[in-house]
Amino acid sequence: MDDSGESLMLAAAQPSNPGQPELHFAGDLTLPVALGLGAVFAGLSWWLYRRDLRGRAGWMLWVLPLLRVLAVLLLMGTMTGPVLVTRTPVGTTTRVMVFTDASASMTVADEQMDTDRKLRIMEQLGWLEADPDRNATDPAVVAALKRFDTTPRWQRLQQALLSGDESVFEQLADEHDTDLAALQENDRRLVWHPEVLNAEGEKVRVPASLGVEQTITNNFITDLVTGVDKHVIADAEEAAGINLGLPSSTQKFVILFSDGQHNAEPRARDFARRLGNRGVEMHIVGMGTTRMPRDLAILKVAAPGKVFPNTIVSGEVVISDGMPPGKPFRMIIEHNGRTLVEQDLVTTEAGRRNIPFRFPIESIVEEQKQLQNNDLQYSNLPLEFNVRLTPVEGEIDEENNQSVLRVNVVTEEFKMLMVDGRPRWEQRYLYALFDRDERWKVRSVVADSSGRQGLGPRGNGPGQFPATREALFAHQLIIIGDVAPQMFHPEELQWIRDFVQFNGGGVIFIDGHMERLVNFRESPIGPLFPVRWTGASDFRSLDLKLRPLSEQPAVQLMSDPAANVDVWNGLMGPRRVSLVNKLEGAEIILEVVEGNRRAPAMVFRRYGAGRVLYSCIDETWRWRYEVADRHHERFWKQAAKWIMEEPFAVSDRFVKLDSGEPSYEVKEQVRIRMRLRDPAAMERLRQADLKPAVMIMRNGEPLMRLPLEPDFNSAMYRGITPSLDGGEYEVVPIVPGVPQDLLKARTKFTVASIPTGEMGVLHCNDKLLRLMAADSGGKYYAEEDLAQLVENLRPHSTSGEIIDERKLWQSFWVFLPLIVLLTLEWTLRKAAGLL
Repeated sequence: MDDSGESLMLAAAQPSNPGQPELHFAGDLTLPVALGLGAVFAGLSWWLYRRDLRGRAGWMLWVLPLLRVLAVLLLMGTMTGPVLVTRTPVGTTTRVMVFTDASASMTVADEQMDTDRKLRIMEQLGWLEADPDRNATDPAVVAALKRFDTTPRWQRLQQALLSGDESVFEQLADEHDTDLAALQENDRRLVWHPEVLNAEGEKVRVPASLGVEQTITNNFITDLVTGVDKHVIADAEEAAGINLGLPSSTQKFVILFSDGQHNAEPRARDFARRLGNRGVEMHIVGMGTTRMPRDLAILKVAAPGKVFPNTIVSGEVVISDGMPPGKPFRMIIEHNGRTLVEQDLVTTEAGRRNIPFRFPIESIVEEQKQLQNNDLQYSNLPLEFNVRLTPVEGEIDEENNQSVLRVNVVTEEFKMLMVDGRPRWEQRYLYALFDRDERWKVRSVVADSSGRQGLGPRGNGPGQFPATREALFAHQLIIIGDVAPQMFHPEELQWIRDFVQFNGGGVIFIDGHMERLVNFRESPIGPLFPVRWTGASDFRSLDLKLRPLSEQPAVQLMSDPAANVDVWNGLMGPRRVSLVNKLEGAEIILEVVEGNRRAPAMVFRRYGAGRVLYSCIDETWRWRYEVADRHHERFWKQAAKWIMEEPFAVSDRFVKLDSGEPSYEVKEQVRIRMRLRDPAAMERLRQADLKPAVMIMRNGEPLMRLPLEPDFNSAMYRGITPSLDGGEYEVVPIVPGVPQDLLKARTKFTVASIPTGEMGVLHCNDKLLRLMAADSGGKYYAEEDLAQLVENLRPHSTSGEIIDERKLWQSFWVFLPLIVLLTLEWTLRKAAGLL
């Protein structure tokens, strides 16, 4: 075994070359000794020859001694017994790929496991001698059990697989073509391969460690599919390369050590079936106890993060039920001591259970609105509900019977301002689409038919353009249609530009064929446009087709990419398109096509803090043909949500603050964003080299000060928390130059105290592992049956080799040069008169 921590060098791996001859020495003299004696005798021969040739000159002084030296060296070489060995492999060597689960659930110890299983595993690990008459009260047994109860699964696996004089993995590697990898998140990390070399160019010996100590506690994804699949595919490609593209006939096995808590997207059983169809069997070893802990716990309260005031909140309480069947308990949901849900249930020992709930919140919302701080503006009303399970006798831990459900109630409607020069079809359909949606409050401003009064009197009433900059800034989205620049007051156009650049608002321009948005080029809103008009006449045709060019959410009418393209091809195209070129940094999200001719239909880009979408077409209402609002409504609502900025949760006189969702999982990170209400304040802080920050409070106590980094493109500050543990959190803004008591804005969120993913259910999911093994045609083994795995795979490798030895020292081709050298020397001596 090797625990020297040799580094693996995949690039240096060299394949073996079976069938190539190798030179060995089997004589009485070793090669170094023979070389040494040969040098001595060669030197002596040279000296004696030089004495015999004293007084002579010419070629004899070096040719004759050289011939004698060569003959002496060749003679000494034959005494080493050179043998040319050729090894030809025969039989079959099975390919075995071993994978170990390196996710966080493998850090759990198994105190709940049955004692009989513990004893068998400890015998396998060498902690106890095999003894059928063992006394459980024996001090050695008690000590071993205590050690077992504190040893995590991955350490037991490491010792069982890699420790001992002849470890399980060494047995597999000796008998099969075997490598070892650790599954980490959605990939794998190679631990050992037989052809991998270390930094010194030597083959790496089997390791004594899996090398997962530093990463396993932070790996909260168990993916039993992706890493294995990548490895199997790479192995097949390598085999195809060695076999010159021909399919390999080598039998392959996947050995997987895991507790079966697969929580990634790929379906594990579907993958196992695919492996089986490819002839790859999965032999799976289940790690850990299969018994549920004797406990009742709330794992998660699943409900929409945002709802409307008149909504009935519905969701599920996800619990872990490890209690014996038939014991009664209640699920209760409360708000400020008022019971909203009370449901009688009984335990089932079924593990994870989903308990549905429904309750109205309209009266609660009205009560909470009356209690809101008048110094604050809320886009969402945060509500907090206590969820608990009544204790059941015999539970291990009653503290995990309660949780918090946080819901943000959308109390501020999304505000949209629509401005158009006339009531055209596009404007009418868009107004109707958004106006009937309770989430939107639409103000439509249309110029009078003569155009002499422009957009009419300004004010805050229906159909009026906002009279002040602040009133305009109260909207999230502005749609500007086919309207002339002179309809606006000069300062109003600057407001619109500031609305996008500094307030993070969204603008959608929908061009027309009468007033033409090209006339705004030299106006204050000219820089907002993501296009440059070509000056050419409109692109007109009755055969125009639409094609999406982007993965932006607005153009995703279907989740499947191919189906999405088909839907766009089937929509009625426009009959007229304003011809433009996109500016640098802009993106064409939709184009029109006719034969080989194409032109942009919709172009997007960011501008300052906001976003802008320019539409070259004004006939999207034609998409309703034969399908009504199915695609038309989906596109425009997706586009509106994408272009407008997500409202900040809360605002005061100085800042807007948001911390995203009301609830997060353990170890998730939270994105914080803040915008200063005074646009000039950001520049002042930049010049003074100062940054705002937030104080993160956990359970009422300061946890950390998080500096926020400026994002000048969006005129806001952003920050990301580190991974957070469970608890109740509050975000408090800190702005240099603003007294802390004047900053009233706060946001709150919950991090689940009990993880619902990787660490939510901790017993071995042997049911899944057994099914995966069966689906692939393989077998499942309990942790204590590891030796059986080795025995079951042994017959699949019947490898051997034929050894051919050619003794070169007995070969004619070795003695021929010796005879030639001696004959040539004799002939030359005779010619020189030395005989």
